[in-house]
Parts: sequence; C-alpha cells; structure tokens
Amino acid sequence: MSTNKTPNYNLHSWLPTDEFHLSEVNENFDLLDAALKAEAQTAARGRSALSAQMAGKGELVVGSYTGNGAAMQEIIVGHKIKAILIETTKGERSDYGSLYAYGGLHLPNVPPYYKTCEIDNDRFRVFCSGAGTTYDPNPTRLNDPDIQYVYLAWVGA
Repeated sequence: MSTNKTPNYNLHSWLPTDEFHLSEVNENFDLLDAALKAEAQTAARGRSALSAQMAGKGELVVGSYTGNGAAMQEIIVGHKIKAILIETTKGERSDYGSLYAYGGLHLPNVPPYYKTCEIDNDRFRVFCSGAGTTYDPNPTRLNDPDIQYVYLAWVGA
C-alpha cells in the first residue's frame, strides 16, 4: 500500500519500502481521468460562453472595387454593414489643398458632410461628383474612373 498521497489530486505515491498494488495505479488513473474530464468540461463551458458573448458582435470583411466614373456605384457586401472604411489603394485622401474626399469612415444613418457614401443594410453606394468642373459643391471622389478602392467593412447582425 502507498504511504503518501499527492497534495493536489490525492494520487497514490509510494516509498521504496511500500508494498505495490496494481489497484492503486488504477485508482490514480481514475482520478486523473476524472480531473481531465472536469477541466475539459470547464473549458468547453468557457468557450461556449465566449461564443455566446461574441455572437452578433460582427466581423471584418475586406473587399475592393474599381471606380467607374458614374455619379453613383453600388457595391454589395452580402452582410449587414455596421461601419465601413474606404480608401484608395494608394492610401491617399486628397491632394494638398484639395477639398476632394477620396476615402474615410462611414457609418449607417450618419450622413457625412459631403455625400460620399451611403450604407443600406448589406450594400453601400459611393459617389463621384463634379469631375472637370471649376466649382464642385459636393467634392466626392469615391467612384473616380479606373481608380482602385479598398474597403474594410465591419459586418454583423
């Protein structure tokens, strides 16, 4: 019979002078198996609770489009948009001294100062206005012809 027990799991621990019983080894394995099962169940409950907390919080979708020069272009993301950041692939916003808007952050139901982007559920519309005019009351450049744009959309329920 074992003389000692381990402090954490109460496993059998033998001294060199102890009589060895195979039943004690089996008891150790049973205790270890029960402890591992309890730990796995606790971890699974934690993952499940975290998943429930994260459900509906959203995810990020990355995409791109090429401007076509039309006054408006609609891009379908396929998921309800919570926010979207649009930039040119060059990362430029505008030339120095220019009022043109080449990118930015857009939120549903929060109209920007200039009509640059509208979010409508799972899609967004970008605008291009006043190209080639001397005065542009709406200096929007999110659909300039042949310009590559990238977007990062936060989507979710």
